[in-house]
Amino acid sequence: MKVNYDKTVKVILQNKGTGPLILKDIKFNRANNNSNNSLIDFMPHLSDGYYLSTFTKASKVILRPSEEIILLEF
Repeated sequence: MKVNYDKTVKVILQNKGTGPLILKDIKFNRANNNSNNSLIDFMPHLSDGYYLSTFTKASKVILRPSEEIILLEF
């Protein structure tokens, strides 16, 4: 399968520091003050033929220096 990166959307958390990045609680907020621990729960249903290739519902994350986690990839 050939991937077209021009049409790829990702939400990534990266640790650019020198020590561990410890997130004890992740919250995403909408303009109407709705909040949720998972970004995927705010996403609309995708049309037929479109899929999320990666997503996570992790609410606690520990990243080593230079490590990253993909929260959402479309």
